[in-house]
Amino acid sequence: TLSGGGEQTLHLDSESALLVRRVKLWHLGGRAVEMETTFSDFRSVGGVVLPHFITSGEKGRPEDLEVIVEEAELNPSVDDSRFEMPR
Repeated sequence: TLSGGGEQTLHLDSESALLVRRVKLWHLGGRAVEMETTFSDFRSVGGVVLPHFITSGEKGRPEDLEVIVEEAELNPSVDDSRFEMPR
């Protein structure tokens, strides 16, 4: 159960223990909505295994959002000025 309401079910691969699917059930305006996110194309980045292909959307229509990770970098240097308010 999620702190903001709703429920979440995590599906792990039985061999690798990697998260391959997440299903969230939300109650929005009296309507139950199930959102499904699928993770695949796992690759090692600096010794950490990360998904490089992610789809998400309402259950049964997970193609609503598709993310393809072309490059991932762990702990990159970020200049503090990136967090300053615009003037």
